[in-house]
Amino acid sequence: MKGKSLTLSLLLFILACCSPSLWAQTITVTGTVLDEADEPMIGASVKAKNAATGVSTNIDGEFRLKADEGVTIVVSYIGYNSKEFKATSQPVTIKMEPTSTALDEVVVVGVSMKKSDLTGSVAQIDGDALRERPVTTVNEALQGRVAGVSISAAQKPSDDGSIKIRGTNTYNSGSDPIYVVDGMVMSNDYSFFNSINVNDIESIQVLKDASATALYGSRGANGVVLITTKKGTSPEGQITFDGWIGIQTRASTPKRMNAQQLYELRLDAYAAGYAWGDPSLTAADMAAYRESVTSVDNLTVFFKD
Repeated sequence: MKGKSLTLSLLLFILACCSPSLWAQTITVTGTVLDEADEPMIGASVKAKNAATGVSTNIDGEFRLKADEGVTIVVSYIGYNSKEFKATSQPVTIKMEPTSTALDEVVVVGVSMKKSDLTGSVAQIDGDALRERPVTTVNEALQGRVAGVSISAAQKPSDDGSIKIRGTNTYNSGSDPIYVVDGMVMSNDYSFFNSINVNDIESIQVLKDASATALYGSRGANGVVLITTKKGTSPEGQITFDGWIGIQTRASTPKRMNAQQLYELRLDAYAAGYAWGDPSLTAADMAAYRESVTSVDNLTVFFKD
């Protein structure tokens, strides 16, 4: 009988040691939840870890929660990192930190989507790359930066360059792509597209394959050039200035004839024309001709029409 009582007492002791909840003291945990600006957070969730229920903070960011002493309390709020602390009878102050998660790279192709979900052929150039060269038009900034896109320079000052994507598709309806600036489709009439300031561009995307027609219809059959311009940012304004200077010099300057050398050149030209086709003329005949064309009464060398 004594052996059974000893065994039962031992089992009860082991169960008490293995189950802290049987002897843990229940306390009231109080505290305040603040955001990164030390402002009270209303509606933050406060509960014991792995518990099904909990409480929310009031208008002053305060909470009261009954829990076993020493358990882990979790404070969470949408857009903020969760915080954990051990339950204690002393009031606590929890300062939350905003969640800083890097988003996947996003490409704007008429609709926003992740780059990994994009199946079409898209080339993207950011504004910093466009401004690496001192150019004044978008066509010049794109030259040599996009594979499969041919950009021809203007043939005359009043003309505009052209962009060809995947070559010339038709001779009747034109082969120019469509241009979309901040979601607005526009044409390049009167060089409107090239009138955009390169320094105002945030990024350029070029849709090069036939999938562009799924977004812009038949107008996108020749490709699409999308431009996203810069927007205002916070908290402070910023003023930037870009400038460059160039100096041009002649590689070499040819020597020029003086008045005497020009006179002799003109005289030799007249004499050669007089002797052309008449091999019988002698040196005396040539000298007489030279004398006649340079006489005061003639002056043929300089005044003949």
